[in-house]
Amino acid sequence: MKLYKKFIVAFFLILLISCALGSILKIPIDSFVEKSEGFADMVNYKNGMYNYGKIMRRIIMIVLFATVFLFRKKLDFIPLAVSGFKSSLNRHKDISMGLIIGAGSLLVYGIITLILGIQYFDADTPSLSRLFSKPLTYFLSACLIGIFEETLFRGFIFQGLLKDFSVSTAVIFSSLFYAILHFFSFKVSVYPGPDMFVGFSSMAGFFSHAFSDTFFVLQYIIGLFIVGAVLSISFYHTKSLYLPIGLHAGWVFGLKMNSFLLDHNHKMSEFFFGDGHIISGLYGWLFLLGVLAIIKMIIARPET
Repeated sequence: MKLYKKFIVAFFLILLISCALGSILKIPIDSFVEKSEGFADMVNYKNGMYNYGKIMRRIIMIVLFATVFLFRKKLDFIPLAVSGFKSSLNRHKDISMGLIIGAGSLLVYGIITLILGIQYFDADTPSLSRLFSKPLTYFLSACLIGIFEETLFRGFIFQGLLKDFSVSTAVIFSSLFYAILHFFSFKVSVYPGPDMFVGFSSMAGFFSHAFSDTFFVLQYIIGLFIVGAVLSISFYHTKSLYLPIGLHAGWVFGLKMNSFLLDHNHKMSEFFFGDGHIISGLYGWLFLLGVLAIIKMIIARPET
């Protein structure tokens, strides 16, 4: 069986296993929500309810990575992923450049949106301790996300698709998969307490949201697809994961800081400016394509 067919079969099995695990883990997760202020904040615990959609997305990602690890020999995971970390004289430069381009582009994006009135500073001024602690937490989290997701999506999936498809087709399929998987992050509010089918109802909630608000979901899918394409192209040009890891981490850090400090002006056109995230709205998409053009101009290396 070709590798891309294995991906498809594995994807549906991962969703099924994730639904079952999501239901089993509901009770212990409830206790974390009620005992840990930080965890409660992460899942937006308000008015006796919290967002189980965030939990399900993390469960899906963990099951995905566990599946890949368990079947790594059949899927050639180790050779593919490790090849992305091969020794490179430019690895420190690539990581640093990725971080600068990622975080820097979000800084420019934030400044422009402030000038245009698309965003404005949050009226609730954070405390001095939060101003110091949050950026550090966000940066560490962004680095872990960058390493984890780039190893999986670019190191394994994109390279695996290159075995059966052309570069452009591999970029399209891997970016679409990346976008669809991140789609499983929309809000699914639940109350603490036993629920044998919460994993399955959450999954149904993701899909019902997609059909009930197609325009909103499509905005995010397009934006995430562009992000995936930029990261895949960055990997292809450098032949290593260092640049996409830095770029991904820089973007995640910038997005978290943007959400921490700024609010979105909802009076602006949703089609052009989305809901404040760079991945939603025409303006954000064009900005991301501009980042891709800069990356290709500055760091693209001739193939050997």
